[in-house]
Amino acid sequence: MNTQLFQLLLSLFAILLLALLAKIYWPKDWILDKDRVRRAFERSDYDITIRDIWLNTSNTAALIQLDSNKIIGYAFVFGDRVTCRTLGADDIKSVHYMETHLDVAFHDYTLNALSFNFCDSASCKAALEALTILKPINEVHP
Repeated sequence: MNTQLFQLLLSLFAILLLALLAKIYWPKDWILDKDRVRRAFERSDYDITIRDIWLNTSNTAALIQLDSNKIIGYAFVFGDRVTCRTLGADDIKSVHYMETHLDVAFHDYTLNALSFNFCDSASCKAALEALTILKPINEVHP
């Protein structure tokens, strides 16, 4: 009887230890910062120079202004990975904006529509300006 109790307590301790290690090494929420976006994007396309990065308020997605006026970068968290894409004018279906919010719809069905909340209107306007270089202003709707 005493051996069974010891084995039970040892098993409970092992389970708790594994749960603690899983919480430390595999956190549930993954967020972006500008350095992580820059590293991930440069790793996926090292020939392009990044001019500016705008993160959404939840730090799970970023719009990236590139040196080229023909494409813009987009990065988002997918699990513990950062997925990076370059978007041209043909990829963007429409852009709707408010003071601190952008909605971008894409022609590509594999890319979900982007709903992007900014901390301030200046960041939203800067990202909108980068997007309007790709799409004519009459296709950007308030």
